[in-house]
Amino acid sequence: MNTVRDLRCPDGHYECSVFYRVADGPPECPECHAPRVPFYATREMEGKARQDKVDAALAGFQPVLFQGERLSKEQLLERKNAYADHQGVPRDSLDFAPVGNSAERADFHRHRAWEKHKKNGFDTATLREYQREQNERSSR
Repeated sequence: MNTVRDLRCPDGHYECSVFYRVADGPPECPECHAPRVPFYATREMEGKARQDKVDAALAGFQPVLFQGERLSKEQLLERKNAYADHQGVPRDSLDFAPVGNSAERADFHRHRAWEKHKKNGFDTATLREYQREQNERSSR
């Protein structure tokens, strides 16, 4: 049996998603050759991963409409920080809508989901039947 785990050695080297055989145990650290153990991310690392996602989203940044004015990426980050400090909430919990037609974006996402279902062999009737079965199973 194989598994994928994040591994850490005693010297603090950390590696994500290492694939190895369970029977053989985790491979040794490539940097210091010490034995490694599975490592489950701390809150700090989860926060870092969340911030990386936010940064990746900002890389493809579109202007954002906030209280009637269009904001650049820097202006948005300043506003988010100020608002979060004032309200006493985490910055990541704030969501600002990008400029554009939200109905058009919703239609795009619905159509993309429909195309994905169609590609996987679900027509409308089959999808409805599948969802009904899933609902019945979950309600038992």
